[in-house]
Amino acid sequence: MKLYLSIFLISLFIPFPVLQLSAQKAQGQIYTTTDKRAIKFFEEGTKHYNAKQDDAAVKYLKRAVEAAPDFIEAHALLAAVYEEMNQPLKAIEELKIAISIKPGYFNVLYFTLGEIEMDEALYPDAKTHLEDYLKGAK
Repeated sequence: MKLYLSIFLISLFIPFPVLQLSAQKAQGQIYTTTDKRAIKFFEEGTKHYNAKQDDAAVKYLKRAVEAAPDFIEAHALLAAVYEEMNQPLKAIEELKIAISIKPGYFNVLYFTLGEIEMDEALYPDAKTHLEDYLKGAK
């Protein structure tokens, strides 16, 4: 119970990782892909996401991950869009893909995944991913 209370309190202060991922570009950091087409699709998807045009965002983000399957930011943003569209199972799938590409690269993805799994009553998976988040948050 303490773990879940701690996680709940942490969740109040951590936005969806997409905000952090979007800030990367503004700070001059590079993406996890060098594929120019994938980056173009990702940036177009980001524009649609920011404009609350979820269907268009999904279209471009799917193109981004098709062009560069290891594009972590695109998978993470696609998960955020699916979550906003009330499609949590698709969000979970995209987060698992993002994490599997480079485990621990964006540690907050574990938290987001665990949070969605909790909402979906997938408690054993949620516990595992939230613990993974806490291990990496040190």
